[in-house]
Amino acid sequence: MHYELGFAWQEYPHVPTPKELELSQQLVALQQEKDLREKRSLEQIRDLESQVHKSQVRVHDLSQMLQSTKRDQVLAQQAAVEEERKCWKVKFEALQAELDQEKNDKEAQRLWQLRFIAAPLTTTPDDAFSSQSTSTQAKTNVIDPKEDVFSRFAQSLALLPASQAPQVTEAGVLPFLTHLLHQKMGDIVTGSVLLAFVHIAIYRTKSQSYQSSAVSNNGLDIREQIIKAGVATPLVDIVEHSRNPRVLVEASRLCAALVNHIPNKRVLASKNLVRFLVQHLMPCIPPKDREKRDDDDEEDISITLEKLPLPGDVVVQQNMLSALVNLSHDSEILRSQIAASPHFLPIVVRNPSDIITGRKMMQY
Repeated sequence: MHYELGFAWQEYPHVPTPKELELSQQLVALQQEKDLREKRSLEQIRDLESQVHKSQVRVHDLSQMLQSTKRDQVLAQQAAVEEERKCWKVKFEALQAELDQEKNDKEAQRLWQLRFIAAPLTTTPDDAFSSQSTSTQAKTNVIDPKEDVFSRFAQSLALLPASQAPQVTEAGVLPFLTHLLHQKMGDIVTGSVLLAFVHIAIYRTKSQSYQSSAVSNNGLDIREQIIKAGVATPLVDIVEHSRNPRVLVEASRLCAALVNHIPNKRVLASKNLVRFLVQHLMPCIPPKDREKRDDDDEEDISITLEKLPLPGDVVVQQNMLSALVNLSHDSEILRSQIAASPHFLPIVVRNPSDIITGRKMMQY
C-alpha cells in the first residue's frame, strides 16, 4: 500500500506551496533586476569606454596640435634667427667694407703724404741751403692738421675725372689754390696743389677728341686762366727755392703744361724761369773750390763743370728738361736765352740720353 502510494507520489509533480511560489516570484524579480542592472552597467561601461576612447583621440589630437604648434614656433624662431643672422651679416659686411675703405683711405692718404715727404736735394755741407733743408725735412715729419685739410682738398681735385676741369675752374678753385701757394705752407700742401694744377692744366691732352675741351665757358684757355689766377709768381719761386724732389717734379710738370699755351711763355719767361730751370741742371762747384776758381777762364770752368755729376734726382732732371723743351718750342728768343746760359749747352750735349727722355715726357 505504501509502495503504491510512493509510486503515485513520484508520478505526479510537486505542487509549490504559496510560500515557494512567492519566493520563486521574488527570485525571478531579483534575476530581472540583476539583468537590468548588468545591462545598465554594460551600457555605462561602453559609454565610459567610448568617452575614454574619445578622450584618448582628443589627447592624441591635442598632442599632435601641440607638437605641430611647437614645431611651427621652432621653425618660425629658426627662420627669425636666420633672418636676423642674415641682417647682421649684411650689417657686418657693410661695416667691414667701411672699415676696409677707411683703412684703404688712411693708407692712401699716408702714401700720398709720404709722396711729398722726401729728403731734400743733395747739397754740400757748406751750402747755404743745407741748414734750411734740414729744418724743412724735420718739419715735414709732423703734419699740421690745417695742412692736412688743404692737402686733402687739393688731392680730391687731382683725383677728379678730367672732364670736370672746366666746372672746377668756373667754380673759382684756381684763385684759392694760388692763394695756398702764396702762403708757403708745407711740402704736402704745395705738392698737392701743384699736382691739382697739373691735373687741371693737362685736361686738353686727356680729352683730345674735343677740339675746344681746354676752353671754359668764358672763352679762355684753362692754362691761360691758371696764369691769370696769379700762379706764375709762386710757381717760379718754388722752382727757385724748393729742395723737395717731388715738389720740384710737380712744379716742372706744371711749367711744361702751362708753356704749351703760347701766351703763357712770355709770362713765365719774364720771371726768369729759364734761369731757374737751368740751375737745376747745372753741376755745383763745391764752395771750398769756388774761391780758387774765381780767376780761372771760362774754358777751364766749363771743363770742370762737365766733369762734375748732375745735381739732384734723375726724375727732377728729366722733368726740368721737359719744361725747357716745351718752353723753347716755337720760340727763337727763348731758345737763344737757353743757349746763352753759361756752360749749359756743353753739359746738355754731354747727356743726350737725358734730353731724349725729357722730350718724350710731358708732351702737352
